Amino acid sequence: MIAARGLRIPLGGGRFLAPPDLAIGGTGVYLIEGDNGSGKTTLVRCLCGILSRYEGTVELGGRDLRVLRRDEIARQTSYLPQAMNPEADTETEAFVREGLYANPRSRFDEVADALGVRSFFGRGIAGLSGGERQLCRIARALAAEVPHVFLDEPDSYLGRKNRERFTSLVRALSERSAIVIVTHGAITFTDADRLLVNLSPEES
Repeated sequence: MIAARGLRIPLGGGRFLAPPDLAIGGTGVYLIEGDNGSGKTTLVRCLCGILSRYEGTVELGGRDLRVLRRDEIARQTSYLPQAMNPEADTETEAFVREGLYANPRSRFDEVADALGVRSFFGRGIAGLSGGERQLCRIARALAAEVPHVFLDEPDSYLGRKNRERFTSLVRALSERSAIVIVTHGAITFTDADRLLVNLSPEES
């Protein structure tokens, strides 16, 4: 269970986020919605333990995220960022397996087959198309069997067929994990179980 209470997160320019208290646990698909610039990514990075500059508390399994080691968090959560630095030309299978960092519990084969990324193995990831790279990034985020998964605008660059693959896999995995999808509403995951929060920043 990830529980956030009394959060107040600075966004800069005199703006801050003060979302309602949140609880993420069990199974299912959760949505975090909001307009561009509303702080969705900032909130998720706090919930994943990547950012620690906020008021209030975020707990993972009853422990404050800010006192946990990175490997302890990685055994309980995975995260697909909205944007990444350009990947080095890592071999694609090795890139996807990086998602198993600190976590021996694997669903690598299930994810690789469902997303169709095995056909890219043996190639450098830098040589793939944008949509192919995004599938591999999703596969890396889903490769470990963890209870909490955060996917920030995961359907970016995906065409219709690959979006259907992604949606089907998320629904299957959501029977074993809580999967949080961040969206600005242009493309909404219509099969979600719960809208976790719709963000709107406030002025200080």
